[in-house]
Amino acid sequence: MSLNLLQVAPQISAMAQEAGLRRRALDRRRRLALSLLRTWDDRLDELRDLVRDEQPWLVAEPLEPLCVAHPAPILPPEVTVVATDGSSIDLDRHGLVPCFLINIGAAILRYGANPAAELSSQASLFYRDDDLYLDGDGRVPVHGALVDLQRALAEQRRALDLAHDLRDARPAVAIVDGTLLLWQLSGRAAEEEYVAAAIAGYAAGLEEFRRLGVPVCSYVSRPNGREVINLLRLAACPRGAASSLPRPVETVAGAIPPAVQRGLFDELDAARQRGCPVCQDGECARDLLEPLTDRALMEHLRPGERSARFASRSPVLRHYTAGTSVQFVYLNVGSEIARIEVPAWVGDDPDLLDLVHAVVYDGCARGWGYPPALAEAHEQAVIRTGEREAFMRMVMEALNAGGQPAEWSLKQLSKNRRAV
Repeated sequence: MSLNLLQVAPQISAMAQEAGLRRRALDRRRRLALSLLRTWDDRLDELRDLVRDEQPWLVAEPLEPLCVAHPAPILPPEVTVVATDGSSIDLDRHGLVPCFLINIGAAILRYGANPAAELSSQASLFYRDDDLYLDGDGRVPVHGALVDLQRALAEQRRALDLAHDLRDARPAVAIVDGTLLLWQLSGRAAEEEYVAAAIAGYAAGLEEFRRLGVPVCSYVSRPNGREVINLLRLAACPRGAASSLPRPVETVAGAIPPAVQRGLFDELDAARQRGCPVCQDGECARDLLEPLTDRALMEHLRPGERSARFASRSPVLRHYTAGTSVQFVYLNVGSEIARIEVPAWVGDDPDLLDLVHAVVYDGCARGWGYPPALAEAHEQAVIRTGEREAFMRMVMEALNAGGQPAEWSLKQLSKNRRAV
């Protein structure tokens, strides 16, 4: 065995102890964040001004009072859920031949008097120069994040195809895994153009769902977003100085117990008394809140409740249209706080947003905390080790049959055999 577990056992013990300390520290910071959430609950105009005036981080725009909690709506007696997910075999320069493969899994689950399930998968192989290289001559290969982008587009196209076939099954909801915000790495001009065109096509697909009358959403499990926390950081200290808190520290602290107040605000009070304009010798509220995620802030939601609605201000939205700009809510599905993203045309329609809310929460209640349609789509999409090996054998046999060289790179060969 190459991993000596005895070597890391003491480190694992130390890590567990540190995790406990970190949890207690985050709990204290979370109480500060909740107090600020209550303080700024209905001051939406002021918050929007802050968002427009200053954006040192990715900051959410509030569309509802911050503390609102919507209970789970009633699920329609008949509803159809469509979900897609994908996996891939990436382009490997050490492989037998330049190519990449994308496999899209899909699930259609019908709930009601006549429940049914339809599962499928669809695989595509990309091997032509136009597929593999942005410039056609091998200088800018499509791999890594660019293959991920192609997979996201393929997932959406498959979901749209299924939605087209469900004209007699309404209401229906489409769910995709992950985010509707297609963040992709880009650098050279060819990559920038490629990514911009792909994301614009994805936004057009979100508009196509509207034409079909099928609300679409994405489900993010255990989200690490910080846009709402960043909004509170701006609100607590708009100019990055402890002396700039919108209300006296004592007023904000009055919303939490005195013992907690002392632990949270000592640094802020000290910086205020020194008159330090940039909190150089102490921690500003911006710094105190920085380690938190939105998920920690939303732990006050009860099972089934969704948070206020927020609009994303991600720079990638410049490639989207106004109707497909992304909004999000947090939803307590019972076992976790999930992030649900929707295009603006869904978020702005209370009935459609309630339908998405009801379908996702009901699915999580049925599926051990995760939407069953997504779980089934994943099972259809995943490419297991044996299947990868079988694919490589098929490639090698086809190359050999055509008289083509079928050789791994020396680096790959060294990994496939034991040297000692």
